[in-house]
Amino acid sequence: MKRLALLPLLALAAACNPAGPDETVPAAQGTDTQDAIPSKPVALPETGADERVSRPAEPQEVLRDWADALESRDWVAARAVWGEEGEQSGLSPKEFATAWSKYKTIEIEIGEAEIEGAAGSLYYEPTVTMSGVLQTDEPYLMEGPVTLRRSNDVPGASPQQLRWHIQSTDLRPRRVD
Repeated sequence: MKRLALLPLLALAAACNPAGPDETVPAAQGTDTQDAIPSKPVALPETGADERVSRPAEPQEVLRDWADALESRDWVAARAVWGEEGEQSGLSPKEFATAWSKYKTIEIEIGEAEIEGAAGSLYYEPTVTMSGVLQTDEPYLMEGPVTLRRSNDVPGASPQQLRWHIQSTDLRPRRVD
């Protein structure tokens, strides 16, 4: 299995820039939670806090939660799907919101993939297609792998380590015909 380098900020910046067809668009985390997607409350033993963290059993569910959050412009929920409570996105909550706010509409299609294991971890890497309209009313189309990871039920792994989360993305623009 091809493993992507953990450079989410660069990958997102390269995958999310509406400046032109050879550039890419960054991830963003927003503050508009009015249309928030309900997530399942999970008490995290490390902190003892009752946090709203989506913890589906399967990586496909995690990706669908991420896609639903982006499509409904719930930047907080979309960032939370990243590892380390969003820190692996490489963007602060405000930066995440700013980066994703450049999209007026977001539609995400998730391809099929198989769960693979390596060095005590499980990986899931489908191809994702993201399309829609930018705030400038220009259409965009991006495609690339999104890598999810979790620990492979190793003794002593924390609930956070056992949770499927986005480790990296490599969405790249495609020409819109």
